[in-house]
Order: sequence, then structure tokens, then C-alpha cells
Amino acid sequence: ILLKSLEYLKTDNIVLIIVGKLENLDSRNCKFPYKHFNKIPYDNHLNLIKLYSACDLLVAPSILEAFGQVALEAASCNIPTVAFKNTGVEDIIKHKRTGYLANYLDEKDFAKGIDWCLSDKNSLDSNIRNYVKKKFDIKISVKKYLRLYKNLYDKRINKT
Repeated sequence: ILLKSLEYLKTDNIVLIIVGKLENLDSRNCKFPYKHFNKIPYDNHLNLIKLYSACDLLVAPSILEAFGQVALEAASCNIPTVAFKNTGVEDIIKHKRTGYLANYLDEKDFAKGIDWCLSDKNSLDSNIRNYVKKKFDIKISVKKYLRLYKNLYDKRINKT
């Protein structure tokens, strides 16, 4: 999906930083220069911060995501994300504010999102980090879990 999307890009001023495994990629079938890292350096969060901060954009062409941890990490470094609708990443990205949500499996729309994010940075929130911090801060998550557990407990008590 990523390689097909790259064919539709209007911009040609791109260098890819690829983390993880990407099938069928070699210099013959990718029109952009790239640096490939086989593994994300999880052992040190500073390495992750440096990696994300070296980028202008995260592209996440996953067709199945449970949550979108990588997009959340990028957003905490103030990096927008392009991903597909109907995936777990949709919980993190606010369309055309903190990134771009392309129509599911639509390579042309995915490319449009990449072009849009790289050219329309003024339309993106200037502080993507604040958006995800307000939405996913540990204190907020704990409150949500406590509320959920209390509701489940109350329902169980009311049944007996």
C-alpha cells in the first residue's frame, strides 16, 4: 500500500525513514531514497524521541491497528500522522488537525494525505502534542478506567 501510494505523490522532496519490516522494498521499486531500521530502539525512549523528531510526518499504512501506539508516540513529538480510517489509529488522529485519515485502502487518498500534510502545515494544529496529552494523559485514562469499573460494579450489585 505504501509503495503504491508513493507513486501518486505530487512532491518529490522526500526521504523515507522506515522502521520495522517492509516487504518487497529495494532501491529498484522505491522512487525515494530511504534509511531502513529493522527495529525501533525501544530500549531508550530518547532514541525514539530523536527518531520521531527527525521526521516531518509519520505514515502508518497499516490496515489493522488495535490502537495506534506509534501514531501516539509521534504525536507526542508533535509529528502529524497519515493513516487509514476504520483502524485503531482513528482514535488518535483528528482529521486535518493532527494528521490525515485516508479512506480505507485507498492508495490515492493516502498519497493525498501525505501531500496535504507536507504542504498544508498551517492547517495542522501547531501543538499536536497538547491534543494527545489532553486526550491520553495517564490521569485521564485512570479516571476513565475507574469510572468503567465503578459502572460495572454498580451494575453487578444492582443485579443481586
